[in-house]
Amino acid sequence: YHWAPAKECDWPAYWEEERLRQLVKGRWILLIGDSTLQEIGYHLIVAIFKEFREEFNVGNSRGTWQQTPDSRFFDTGFVDDRTRVSFLWCGHPNPDGNNFGVPSVLEPEFQENLQKLLGEDRPDALLFNSGLHDLGRSRLDDSDVRFSMEEYERDLAQAMVFLNNMTALRVWKDSSPKATFMECGTWAEGTRGAVRRLNRVATRVAREHGYLIAEQEDLNEGLHWMLEGHHCRNMPPCHVFTLSLYNFFDHWWHSAVDSDATT
Repeated sequence: YHWAPAKECDWPAYWEEERLRQLVKGRWILLIGDSTLQEIGYHLIVAIFKEFREEFNVGNSRGTWQQTPDSRFFDTGFVDDRTRVSFLWCGHPNPDGNNFGVPSVLEPEFQENLQKLLGEDRPDALLFNSGLHDLGRSRLDDSDVRFSMEEYERDLAQAMVFLNNMTALRVWKDSSPKATFMECGTWAEGTRGAVRRLNRVATRVAREHGYLIAEQEDLNEGLHWMLEGHHCRNMPPCHVFTLSLYNFFDHWWHSAVDSDATT
């Protein structure tokens, strides 16, 4: 199975783990998103540190999910002065909640958790995603709550304005639809048609706000026979996608790495 990014993607495949460790040395990478970015954060940590340690969890580990530690708020700190990787859940303002989506970023509870994480510092790179839990708003018991593409576009733009002053390197990860055989359905079911329409809107908004685009929409296609499509778990596409993210870091930071190598 070989995956190649779509034409609208901003990067090619990238494979060198040792190069990525050099690129991120001394850097702080912050991920804000749902479970599809949560698992990428986990793979990012394993690629850098060779393991996910229990002490990386920040007070709300939920056991095991998708064969990985289910922590919706984790932070490595600068382990051995090397690299820092942090993940903050935005499927809901409360890390234990679901199906609220990108408006979470504008809620006081989320912003308080973010400020506690940031302190006086700022990350060197931000990876951001929200989509499936926005579509999932239509699953809520409140009959007045329904997904609206217009509201999603507005809320995403406002969230990006709020997050934009944190760092110059900002990357938007799109959402992965359900498998091929789940083409049609409601917004809440996250089917291919719904997610593709959402990704088109999100990609446009992200570019307008200075984000590079990490396209994951079709990455899980090769595993549709064993996965639901949204997640890659511990399968090769997770590893490929994680390593591919370093193209963004290489674009922004390679000159510093090359300079250090010649001194």
